[in-house]
Amino acid sequence: MLVTCPECQCKATIVESKAVPNSDVEVYCQCQNLNCSTTFSVAIEVVRVIDDTTD
Repeated sequence: MLVTCPECQCKATIVESKAVPNSDVEVYCQCQNLNCSTTFSVAIEVVRVIDDTTD
């Protein structure tokens, strides 16, 4: 999965993730643009579970 770098708007790769008490997951990313190479973190939160099973 790729995300957008907040500095240069290029693609960034997720390099590590960890569970966080106040959030579901915090992922660490690094920009693929060699002139930028910004590292940043993104919090990912589950908003809802979509369950299509029928009873």
